[in-house]
Amino acid sequence: VLAAVQNGDLHGSKVAVLSARNPGIVGVSGIVVKDTARTFVIISEDNRTRIVPKEGLSFAVEALGCRVAMDGQSLLRSPAMTPKTACSHRR
Repeated sequence: VLAAVQNGDLHGSKVAVLSARNPGIVGVSGIVVKDTARTFVIISEDNRTRIVPKEGLSFAVEALGCRVAMDGQSLLRSPAMTPKTACSHRR
């Protein structure tokens, strides 16, 4: 389950910040509406959109019917690779 959460799409999953260097974001929770390489954009119960960094935090993630505690470092992802050259058709 842990590997599936780390490598899976977390859109629509519930997340909560368990610990952070910044104590002001501990306890922030909501539903993931955007999962970027380094942040989660979540919508909280008070209908506020919050951008939460992954690095340096630990999260509780509810996905696939399970609740898992995870280090934010393990959720960091590389941005999608973009082609550096245009495709050419060979004749």
